[in-house]
Amino acid sequence: MTPIGILIGTVVSALLDSSGEQVFEAVFDAIAAGTFIYIASLDILREEFLPPKEDRRVKWLFSIAGLVLMAVIAIWV
Repeated sequence: MTPIGILIGTVVSALLDSSGEQVFEAVFDAIAAGTFIYIASLDILREEFLPPKEDRRVKWLFSIAGLVLMAVIAIWV
C-alpha cells in the first residue's frame, strides 16, 4: 500500500496549484503525526507503564525528556 499511497500523493500534489499543494501536504502531515502520537501514547506507553513492579518515575522521566527533546528539535529546525 505504501507505493500506491506515494503514487496517489504525488499525482494529487502535481495536479494542485502551490497553495492547494501546501494545504494538501499540511493536512496529511498532521494526520500522520496524529497517528504516531496515538500509537505511542495508547499502545506503546500504556504497555510500558502497566507492570506495577517497576519504578515508574524513571520511565516518566525518560518519556518527558524525549518529548522535550523532540519539541526542541521541532522548534530549532
